[in-house]
Amino acid sequence: MAPSFLIRYRFNGQAMSTVVRQERLSVEEARRFLLAVHNLLDEASITDVQVSRMPHDPKRDLPPGDSRQP
Repeated sequence: MAPSFLIRYRFNGQAMSTVVRQERLSVEEARRFLLAVHNLLDEASITDVQVSRMPHDPKRDLPPGDSRQP
């Protein structure tokens, strides 16, 4: 399963964030993704893009309603 990345950014001055799953994610790739998600041609609307890899959470890989006992 691909790792998760947290993308933090400002959209028209408002702080926003989203999570994506893929093997690698650079800041430039994140910026292109955000432009597509917001359907924008004006790159100036999105600023302060930060990408950080999220720690792996084994619970996230379980089907809904399933859990592991310690």
